[in-house]
Amino acid sequence: VEEPILFQGKVVTTVRKYSDVLLIFLLKGLRPRRYNIEAYQRAMELRAILDGMEQLKAQADELGQVRVLATGQDRTFSRRTR
Repeated sequence: VEEPILFQGKVVTTVRKYSDVLLIFLLKGLRPRRYNIEAYQRAMELRAILDGMEQLKAQADELGQVRVLATGQDRTFSRRTR
């Protein structure tokens, strides 16, 4: 951030001020694996859960079952084959 230096009410120059807190947030966002271990671990756990859900959906599709979640009710329907 550029901060003005005043002399007798007039801006004579500016000084660049760096923010350590802003740098920390930038590093955590750009390189979470190194600087934000907790967020990276949560992301990996969520990815594993989503991968597991996709595998379960594929298995259910193979068995011919479709799972419908609507209005808080969980219903399982079987497809009819002709």
